[in-house]
Amino acid sequence: MKLYYHPVSTTSRPVWLFIAENGIDCELKVVDLMKGEHYQPEYVAINPNRMVPVLEDGDFRLTESSAILKYLAEKTGSSTYPKELRLRAKVNEMMDWINTQVCVSSPTAWSTRRSSPTTSGAATRRTPAPSPGARKKLKGG
Repeated sequence: MKLYYHPVSTTSRPVWLFIAENGIDCELKVVDLMKGEHYQPEYVAINPNRMVPVLEDGDFRLTESSAILKYLAEKTGSSTYPKELRLRAKVNEMMDWINTQVCVSSPTAWSTRRSSPTTSGAATRRTPAPSPGARKKLKGG
């Protein structure tokens, strides 16, 4: 298996930690988000969404952290993802809450979703244009 991730990514970190804590044999490949590696053609071929993490298990690929964690838990028989329906539903509920409430408001999620590739391939933050009133103040009026 191979995990494409970045250590500061709030969506990568739980997958990376699960792999480490469970001693799963997995090659770790850092995708440097700060250098815009997720916009390079080599990585876009792996994940057209240009985000981390990505798990490859042979010819099988997953691109969402929640799905990756569930897959790894099932594959390893981990008790952290219970078989009993209601217990599993509570785990799913918390995972969905984290992915919809916590991760989308983090600086890493914000910067990677609000960046665009430049001609050199580096990521840059899009800055909104100043309002007409702000432009007037900048001009000294």
